[in-house]
Formats: sequence, C-alpha cells, structure tokens
Amino acid sequence: MVAITTMSSVLLMCTIIVANPGQATQIDPAKGEKLYEASGRGDLEEVKRLAGDQCTGVNWQDSRNWTSLHNAVISNEKQVAMFLLSCNADPNTLTRSYLGETWTPLMSASRYNHLEIAKALINGGSVVDQQRLDGQTALILAVRFDNLDMTNTLLDLGADTDIQDDEGKTAIHYAVERNLTEQAITLLLHGADESIQTTAGETAADIANRKGFSLLQ
Repeated sequence: MVAITTMSSVLLMCTIIVANPGQATQIDPAKGEKLYEASGRGDLEEVKRLAGDQCTGVNWQDSRNWTSLHNAVISNEKQVAMFLLSCNADPNTLTRSYLGETWTPLMSASRYNHLEIAKALINGGSVVDQQRLDGQTALILAVRFDNLDMTNTLLDLGADTDIQDDEGKTAIHYAVERNLTEQAITLLLHGADESIQTTAGETAADIANRKGFSLLQ
C-alpha cells in the first residue's frame, strides 16, 4: 500500500539531503529558518543548540537556496561558519539565479573581502574555481570589486587566472577595464594569459589600448 501524504504534513516538514552521502533527515522548516537567522547574527550557542549533536538542518535552504553558511559568510561570522563546516555544511551550494548572480559561500566571501572565512571555506572543501550562472568565479569577483588581498589569497590557494565567464572575459580583462593596476600586475605575476579573447574578440591588451591603460600597451 502506498502511503498518501497530506498537504498539511508537507508544509510542516520538508526533506533535504545533508552533506553526508546517503544520509537524509526530516527538517522542520521553522527550525531551519531559525538556524539560518541565528547564523546570520553570529549566535554560535543558538546555532549549536538548534543543530544538536546530529548537526540537523545545516544544509536547509530558503526559497532562494540560501543556507545558514551563506548567511554566516555574508555577515562575516567566522566562528559560526567554521562550526557549520565542521557539521558538513555544503560549501558549494549555489543560490538561485538573480540576474545571473548565483552565489556560493566562497563567492560571497570574495565579494565582501572576508579573507579568513574564505580560507576556512577552501579548507572545508569549497571549490575555488566553481563558476556561477554567468561563468564568473570567486577570483573574478575579487578583481571586479578590487579586493586585492582576496585576489592574492585565492591565487595562493590555486585559483585559475584564465577561466572565462559567459562574455569570454577572464580576471585580467576586468582588471584592465577598471584600470586596476595592482590587480593586473598580481594576475600577470601569477601567469595570467593576456592573449585570451573575449566573445567580442578583444584581448586584455586590446582593452588596454582602448581604455588608455598603460600596463599592457
């Protein structure tokens, strides 16, 4: 006999797959939301209490696919982020698309220059070169927002300088477009290929000539 689940019970409980392969658990959405909120405000003791010994709900996602780890990272709550990672929180979950801007926790850390959290995420299994819907990586975001310390950190941890986004741009294209000399020098010192062409057929040197950026002229 096949059990029929009522709509009310579906609303009360949702099923997610946690980071341990093959392990599933029933998560009360209200509890997941409380864990998410506690993570964002840095309430480590409440996060621990809600997760419990089994680390329940650490991968709960809201309607945008944001997790507690995303919220801790955005708020620069390192201790909460590290606890969630110790509970096998997935560091590679992508949020739902908003104008092409899907985000992993590492991408958020890169955007807001949260260096120590970025290191913890990578040590916790975050894929350094993961691409979002528009093809951009944590490194491209670090360059775009001129977070030089983050750029250096990601490069030291193995980030690929030459990954192209959906416009064919690499990190050095963005550095040149924005006249970010230190970013461009850093990328070149780490082997960035200035001959890669965008979908419009421009190399970084072409953009430099057009923008009057002397480094590559």
